[in-house]
Amino acid sequence: MDKPTFLLVGRQGQGKSSVGNTILQTKRFATKTTGAVASVPAASPERADNDRVVVVDTTGIGDSGSDRAGDVQSVIQLANEASVCGFDAMIYVLKYGVRFTKQEKDAVQMVKSIFGENVFRDWGILVFSYGDNFDLDTEDDGMTFEDWCQEQTGDIKTLFEEVDYRCVLFDNRGKNTARQDQERDKLLKLKPPRLQRYSDEDFQAASAGREKLILLENFQSLKKETDDLLRYVDQRRETLRRNDQRLSNDDLTKQLEVVLQQAKQHYDRLLDKDRGTKVLRELLDQVRLRTIGLGSRIDHLRLAIPVRRNDMSLIAVLFWYLIGLILSSCKIPFNYCLKPAIYFIYGIIARCLQYFYNALGRHQRRREKYTA
Repeated sequence: MDKPTFLLVGRQGQGKSSVGNTILQTKRFATKTTGAVASVPAASPERADNDRVVVVDTTGIGDSGSDRAGDVQSVIQLANEASVCGFDAMIYVLKYGVRFTKQEKDAVQMVKSIFGENVFRDWGILVFSYGDNFDLDTEDDGMTFEDWCQEQTGDIKTLFEEVDYRCVLFDNRGKNTARQDQERDKLLKLKPPRLQRYSDEDFQAASAGREKLILLENFQSLKKETDDLLRYVDQRRETLRRNDQRLSNDDLTKQLEVVLQQAKQHYDRLLDKDRGTKVLRELLDQVRLRTIGLGSRIDHLRLAIPVRRNDMSLIAVLFWYLIGLILSSCKIPFNYCLKPAIYFIYGIIARCLQYFYNALGRHQRRREKYTA
């Protein structure tokens, strides 16, 4: 019969490795003094066994000094390696006497994101280290550990209910070997409801949670990149608005199209990273609003290209050509002195039309400057 495999999981500084040594009845995992934090995660999960059980020790989740999640990618890699061979139960180690804080709650959620939302329900066992502190706290009233678990409230109670109160108290520091044997036997007798071993297939099924976890870990850096892009977009639009009198509409359109392309590329990159998790929805909405604004501005410029001088010269030639055709077709006799006067009046009208078109174009650009 194969020996059961226990996977040790927990935050740094909770006595996780000491629990593993107690289970194995020998010191196989290196332990750290209280408050010490490993600066470099373990390269691979540590595996040790005896004649009754196999124990796999993983790197601690989070930094007990800064209460900030550690290198998520490294933790996921270690979890992946540990899941290849599978495990029969996941032992989540908590330190007795320490409040169940938001950091601890976040660590529990991190474990669920890595291994699957139901990993505590189906394979989880809670082990409390520093059982000697429990003895000191209850020596007067004689409360049992089971009664203490039932009396807890709040988030820790939710976790107790999720594992169906599969909880064990370990005295890692004491010298009472008989008590440690009793605690170890109790742990080995606990049977999670999911009799089938946690396998690599279960790990792969939880990939969506890991992708979301990685995005949450990288959210601040992605937010900074997005804020920098939006700031650049706003600055370029403001610069082009200030210089719109010196630039033609064609030039303005081309420069805005370059900015729009940069915004769209960033949007596509965020969308590819999000992969339907909706973690980056806020950033995506901000970039999308900028692209809509840029697209609207470009459309206005394309529809409001003013008549240029060369265009007016062509219009004037066509105008006089049409006048000549009309006069020729009508065969109206004109006095040689009257003709120049009429042509002069036509010239004044053409110049007024040219001035009107130019003024209309300047007015259109000023209105867009204050409404865009």
